[in-house]
Amino acid sequence: MVTTVAGSGTAGRADGPAATAQFNQPYGVALDAQGTAYVADRLNHVIRKITAAGAVTTFAGSGTAGYGDDPVGLLAGFDMPHSVLMTPADNLLVADTGNDCIRQISPAGAVTTFAGSYTSGYVDGPAATARFSGPVGIVQDATGNVYVSEVNNFRIRRIDPAGMVSTIAGSGVRGHLDGPAATARFFEPQGIALDAAGNLYIADRAGNRIRKLTPAGVVSTYAGGAAGGYLDGPAATARFNAPIGVAVDGGSGDVYVSDRDNQRLRRIEAATGLVSTVAGTGAVGNTDGPALTARFASPRGLTLHRGSLYVADLANHRVRRVAGLPLAAAGGRPVVPGPALEVFPNPATGPVAVRYHLSQSGRVSMAVFDGLGRAVARPVAAGWRASGWHEARFETENLPAGLYYIQMTVTGKTITKRLALTR
Repeated sequence: MVTTVAGSGTAGRADGPAATAQFNQPYGVALDAQGTAYVADRLNHVIRKITAAGAVTTFAGSGTAGYGDDPVGLLAGFDMPHSVLMTPADNLLVADTGNDCIRQISPAGAVTTFAGSYTSGYVDGPAATARFSGPVGIVQDATGNVYVSEVNNFRIRRIDPAGMVSTIAGSGVRGHLDGPAATARFFEPQGIALDAAGNLYIADRAGNRIRKLTPAGVVSTYAGGAAGGYLDGPAATARFNAPIGVAVDGGSGDVYVSDRDNQRLRRIEAATGLVSTVAGTGAVGNTDGPALTARFASPRGLTLHRGSLYVADLANHRVRRVAGLPLAAAGGRPVVPGPALEVFPNPATGPVAVRYHLSQSGRVSMAVFDGLGRAVARPVAAGWRASGWHEARFETENLPAGLYYIQMTVTGKTITKRLALTR
């Protein structure tokens, strides 16, 4: 289910109750342990705060584009901040993109410069003299290293706990090249996220790919291809269109992606490599409700918190939440309390894959019904199935465009999923 956390939908800057508060192109979102959300409000040049009770305030920033630290915070200058990250010490790190710096906001609201010299460029070394160009994505590992993606330097940088900045991937040449990190090329690295093994996942927006950087320093294409588009299925053939945000479920390792120009949120399942759509119809809009009928308008930054996915819905000027995703428990096993049914691609123009899960062995039957309730296909013949995940495919070339319903019955329980066929 998709709900609106805060934002009236009208661009502006107004604090107050979440439903009437105004944002102006929110780009990134992070949450603390208490469930308070912090938002990089890009065109307002401020950092906003949304309490769990739904009160919106300005946490830091004067509201005028500029640069300046401030011990109180409300006089600090930001310039189009893009991403925010809450650290274990409850400091908020901000990718201050227009100022080419990483800023830090203390729990009391004091704003300081964490790294960068307020001069665009490319210089490694001490944080105070290092130079960045277009820092956008930001993430921190368990040992305190901070990783930054740069859209203008085409690199991934690291700020270690001693305050030294180094380059860990990217040659500085724009393009697409996998292999050793030092020679790898990125088109436009934006959102970044870490898994439990220390792998970095990078949304390479202009390359329409999700890239992976291992701790050993090897860059590969994790999902997607050069041709932008929309296609679920195996990672190698799946298609994205300007992916920007990424978040990793620490238990399962599944990677969630905000697929900007497809107006969807996607998932890359770690266990199978399958890409599926978890929210969005592909049409621009602002609709809450069931995830696959919800609508977004240029979704950007993502974060996972307590079983929900939060997204900065930029052109809707809202922060949205997706609850009920198949996130993983601490042990890494998928949380699937009972039978489950997934359908992809959806909408579809050709063959459809059906994944279904049984929490225990049972007899399964499945059928596809049209809008009049007539059975028109059977992707799975009735029979006994063991517990776990299963997959089946069925052809749709003999079915006209329209809405269909896939119904699975197992041990007396029935689950129905809607499928849209387009031609």
